[in-house]
Amino acid sequence: RLRRRRRWMQDALLAAGGHGNEESAAVLFSREHCEDDATPWMQAQGSLFRQDFIRQYMAVVTAKDYLPCINKPLQGLQWTCWKDYDPTHVYMLLMDLGGGGGGRSDDTSGQIYDATENAFIGELHGNKVDPYTAVTAGVEVLAHFGKGVFVLANARFPRIGDFVKNKLGYENMWKAPRRKDESVEHFWARASGFTESGTSQGEKEPSVEELLGRFRADFNNGAYRVLNPHLLRTMQNWNPEAQKHTPDRLAAARMRPLGLDLAYTLLPVTGRTLPERRTFRRAYHQHQQRTGSQVWGM
Repeated sequence: RLRRRRRWMQDALLAAGGHGNEESAAVLFSREHCEDDATPWMQAQGSLFRQDFIRQYMAVVTAKDYLPCINKPLQGLQWTCWKDYDPTHVYMLLMDLGGGGGGRSDDTSGQIYDATENAFIGELHGNKVDPYTAVTAGVEVLAHFGKGVFVLANARFPRIGDFVKNKLGYENMWKAPRRKDESVEHFWARASGFTESGTSQGEKEPSVEELLGRFRADFNNGAYRVLNPHLLRTMQNWNPEAQKHTPDRLAAARMRPLGLDLAYTLLPVTGRTLPERRTFRRAYHQHQQRTGSQVWGM
């Protein structure tokens, strides 16, 4: 059996183009001799994300005992989580809005991220809900997760972030920081949320291409884990060379870097801003130095 598997692997390496293409060969081998229903769709070339990490997380999320702890409809969207709320953690909801017309490739996707554990743990997803209902559902999800950070893409609906903050009364809305040479008046008049653009406004307000690049680099460097199987399969199957439209789950998840600074300033349980903005971050780094752990609380 071992000799047979080695021969199959040699065939896969030859099909991938020879030595130097071992990672693609491993994908081709797994697709040909798959052990689950997801492996046949893995991308051998063109993937942005490290295949060894993809396989590692896929092994976790396809285990028989890996079942969602929350799985229910919420205002027309599907709310699914594989890890529930921990009051010692701070969370983020990263939401990319669809039009609500049910069209293909026009989903509303809110990815739930545990900023303390550095892991995507769930989502709020669907394509038949109008954006104002979707953000209302998002606020309800964040209330369950201790009133964490709401990062909302607002390019198609420029003032919807202000609706969340002013009409729904949600304080922890992400807003791009004041730009260089921008007046205070203009800054306060600018809408809350992330305006998706191909133009960078600086490190704290990057372009969508920069966001995707950082999301990819952070994943490939092991900065975060993906424990949401739907997001993981999207990352696994998307080939940007063949599919120009960024999948909606990925469009939401790539906003992860935007909300981290605000997340580090929030107090777990209440979501209130700490009196000293750097307290949580300093405690986090002291914990890392003391324990050598990258995961808060371990």
